[in-house]
Amino acid sequence: MKHFDNIDDKELARLLKEQLPEAGRNEWFTRKVMNRLPEKQQRSFGWLLQVAFALSIILCLAGWAYFLSNLNLQIILVRDVVTLATLFATTLVVLWQFLHTLLFSD
Repeated sequence: MKHFDNIDDKELARLLKEQLPEAGRNEWFTRKVMNRLPEKQQRSFGWLLQVAFALSIILCLAGWAYFLSNLNLQIILVRDVVTLATLFATTLVVLWQFLHTLLFSD
């Protein structure tokens, strides 16, 4: 809220408020204005999404290669099971999102 320093400012504010015409009520105003506005431009980040998917798939493949190259089948540790589950879930989510975007994007 503004604070007025002197009496002239208060008087001017009062006069302006008194002399302003009241805006008429028209429920169609907003709809008319919105219908005349140009269509909103959609930003396309398709290239960025493709780069992110490609990078994600490459990282998943690298993770699988590293995991399988360091896997000792003679001894299975809890770490191996957790790594396998994490890699599997991550790969599944990345592939699901990739296929969903590929099949259902406009």
